[in-house]
Amino acid sequence: MFFSNPNRLGLIAAIYACAAAQAQTSSPSDIFITANRWGEAREAVRADANVLTREDIQRSGANSLPELLSLLPGIQSTSYGGSNLYVRGAESRMTPLYIDGVRIESHDSMSIGGAPWELLPLDIIERVEVIKGPMSALYGSDAMSGAVQVMTKSGNRAARQQMTVGLGTQGSHQASAALNGGNETVTYSLKVGEKHSDGYNTRPDLVHTPSREAWTDKFATASLLWRILPDQQLELTTMGANRDQQMAPYSDGIDNRKQSKLRAASLKWQSQWSDKHFSKIQVTQGRNASKSDAPNPGDSPNDYFTKTETVTAQHQMVLPLGQLTGLVEHKSDKFEAMATLYDPQVHGQRSQNAVGLGYELRQGAHNFRINVRDDKYEAFGIQNTYSAGYAWDFSQDLSLMASQSTGFRAPTLEQVFGPYGAISLKPETVTSREVALEQRADRFRWRVTVYDSHVTNLISSSQTLSTCAAGAFCYFNVGKANMQGVSLSAGTQWFGAQLDASYDYLDARDEIRNKQLSLRAQHQARFSISKTLESVRVGAQLLAVGSRFDDAANTKELPGYAVLNLSLQKQLSSQWSWLLRINNVTDKSYQQMGCTPGQCHFAAPGRSAFTSLTWTNKD
Repeated sequence: MFFSNPNRLGLIAAIYACAAAQAQTSSPSDIFITANRWGEAREAVRADANVLTREDIQRSGANSLPELLSLLPGIQSTSYGGSNLYVRGAESRMTPLYIDGVRIESHDSMSIGGAPWELLPLDIIERVEVIKGPMSALYGSDAMSGAVQVMTKSGNRAARQQMTVGLGTQGSHQASAALNGGNETVTYSLKVGEKHSDGYNTRPDLVHTPSREAWTDKFATASLLWRILPDQQLELTTMGANRDQQMAPYSDGIDNRKQSKLRAASLKWQSQWSDKHFSKIQVTQGRNASKSDAPNPGDSPNDYFTKTETVTAQHQMVLPLGQLTGLVEHKSDKFEAMATLYDPQVHGQRSQNAVGLGYELRQGAHNFRINVRDDKYEAFGIQNTYSAGYAWDFSQDLSLMASQSTGFRAPTLEQVFGPYGAISLKPETVTSREVALEQRADRFRWRVTVYDSHVTNLISSSQTLSTCAAGAFCYFNVGKANMQGVSLSAGTQWFGAQLDASYDYLDARDEIRNKQLSLRAQHQARFSISKTLESVRVGAQLLAVGSRFDDAANTKELPGYAVLNLSLQKQLSSQWSWLLRINNVTDKSYQQMGCTPGQCHFAAPGRSAFTSLTWTNKD
């Protein structure tokens, strides 16, 4: 790392000279990593956070990561017509995605930055961690509304071999195989698979060939853990996912073909020097590429490539009073876009250095946390962020929490180096406050969170702005937005059944136009129930989404909808298990988004079913 300010170098040296960390005694399934980038017991996390396990994913009926995450409180999404994730009403680009600690980004004009959520197959995921609220004091750019961490490593080390085959409606079929093994010194995990669907007619409002949009996913993951010494270990993880899909054209004609590739690789070393000293260094690389053809007159092929590399070093120490964490990070981004009929080739790159500190104090019923971070960019200098929170356990299982935090998002490389970009663009910023009341009893839990987030310097675009070249498109900072909301969630066990429910109220508003932000419903509710009946685990999930506007001017309103999914799971023998999912049981016809409001229609898939058999061999 290189920092121009000698005070920062002295601070880093001081941290690494005396830093130390607590030993983690909880099992991996009980550790929540995303809240502090280090790992702590799930019950100790006071932020608004959620965990989804492999079993949750199988029962959900979700077809994509945004669709899966929309089943959590405080999150909305669109999966048909475009993949978008709105955490507490913020844009998709304001929530970073990490795969096994690897940052995944896009810098192209199609995604306007942010993660390619739709490219990550659900079959590859073993666990998802979500934390809501600005997290830039830990993660830097983009973490304006939260952070999502996906783990691909198998959590079932006892399952030496595993194979799954499945069939479903719309010509869907899948096959996957996994292998785990090792000893006390070295353990490994491998998984490969493929999933295909003939698809359905995503644009019934036009004539196009073929009439259904098929897709194929191929994926592979691998991990290797080497315990060099009892207190030191080295871990390598890597994953790859390819998607080949047909996409309906904007108007009548031939479907476009889009090919996408996602890669993530990480090498992590960590050491426990004593019962108070713990270090971790991680080197990662994330790659995201997409290519589409142009079969119709007026179409333009696209070819984008984004690479993100990071080196992160962390250290913790336990003080006589509290715990201190230090972090230094170097991040570099590279973006390329091929020349098109309309635009020249784009090539851009930049680097960013960061230093951060965190402090936590637990004293009886009181818990105080603070994080601060400096990010230095080549283009616009230093961006400072912070997060401060306080929790009071005023009874054995009842807690009151309050926090304030800030976040930012750097302009994408396309917005800076592209033909319509500007090096003068400033980062988008947010300041957020929240208050929560939570009860965690043995058989009943609930949480109420109230939040208020103000976003400034939103990056917008125009073809008519006086500062743009005549008749040209350009980017500029102008927008302001306010997201206020209340999120309620509860879960309990009742006569052997697990019940979970949530309700969200969201007022996401463009403060310049005084209009509701598009595609965000003010009301969204969820309910799920699961119970074992005659050795069969039966589950039902209901998602109800209120009306929302399809455009920024609030002239086109999309009606609300409710979707019911069912699942059945049964352990047939010690080695065989069976799963059946029926999505959209009532065959509800609904629309999540449109394009050119009132002139086109993206359809949802309707009722579908999928069943699979899994064979597991355990030692």
